[in-house]
Amino acid sequence: MNENMTHEAGTPAAPPPLASWWDDTGMLYVGLSVLGAVAGGALAQLVWSSQPQQSTQGTMSIAAIVLSQVQFGSFHGAAIGIAQWIVLHRLVRRALRAVSGRGLSQPERRLSRDTALWIVATVAGGSAASALGGAISGLLVQAQAYALLGLPSVILHGLLGGGVLGTAQWLVLRRHVPGARTWIRSTIGGNLLGQFVSYFAWRFMLARLMSASPTTASLTTGQQMLLGAVWTVPAILILAVFQARRLKRLAPGWLERMHGAARKEGSVGRNRVAGSG
Repeated sequence: MNENMTHEAGTPAAPPPLASWWDDTGMLYVGLSVLGAVAGGALAQLVWSSQPQQSTQGTMSIAAIVLSQVQFGSFHGAAIGIAQWIVLHRLVRRALRAVSGRGLSQPERRLSRDTALWIVATVAGGSAASALGGAISGLLVQAQAYALLGLPSVILHGLLGGGVLGTAQWLVLRRHVPGARTWIRSTIGGNLLGQFVSYFAWRFMLARLMSASPTTASLTTGQQMLLGAVWTVPAILILAVFQARRLKRLAPGWLERMHGAARKEGSVGRNRVAGSG
């Protein structure tokens, strides 16, 4: 092991500088988040298109809209959660190797377990956020408030959906990361801006496709998947960048806490050895 990482056996070294391993972690977090979102969205679209569809959203009940959004959110959340978990698990293991000397197996197992909870939190948060968006759309349709179905509902969903997802993920982060509450704020901001940009990108692409097809019902499955990707990619890209930047800001305090735990564990181990001697 690098001599700069540990001093003597059982004694943790000082936390390493973030620059040495943050850059690739941040880019990987953003890249895998986007890939996971595209894969999850495509899978959800394939499942959705294989089911009997009603002709217009106006004929669908709120319950049906919410159910379809929960289905979409669960596929989406699972794919994104697994992709992000790969990065976070890698980050945890690298950080533990950097700050611990020997004998930190129990905290390592606990951290590994909690990073797995990230998948559960992202699935739950993504499903709830999608269901909330479906409920908002359904209520606006029933109230015939069609003027609010555009940008106003997108802004509302960006705020509420980001809050739901951010809170679900914060419940995992707060166990180990000091100041983790700011994660919610970054997730809301990223989701709001992402939804805003995606709305206009989606409208532009829809207008191009509609020039060849008179109604959205006549769009092929491939075209519908393209529309989904046009909405998903900017939204998740911007959200992941916001979250990655926040993770970078939170990492020093988290790393310092891990170093303190390693130092305490090493001190306990040395005291036990001295007591037995």
